[in-house]
Amino acid sequence: MQNSLKMTEAELSGYRAKVNELEMRLSKDQRTLLNAENQYYHDQLTERNALLLTVYQYMDKILGVDKTPVGVVFFSFTMHSAQPALFLSFFLTEEG
Repeated sequence: MQNSLKMTEAELSGYRAKVNELEMRLSKDQRTLLNAENQYYHDQLTERNALLLTVYQYMDKILGVDKTPVGVVFFSFTMHSAQPALFLSFFLTEEG
């Protein structure tokens, strides 16, 4: 009976160690996935901002400085921020 109890406790201890190891791996995998998603979002945002800046530069070249919406100038200073689209309203509301 005593040997059976010790064997069961040893087995339980082994299972607890395995659970702890699996929880640590899961946590690491979740962090890795979150980092990958954040990098993907950042890359998409950077690409979008670069495209919007290109559109602005073409508009500036075509329309000239005096016809380009004033608020859009701030776009070049916020290219890496998450909110450059706030200035797109100038593209849509200005009359050319």
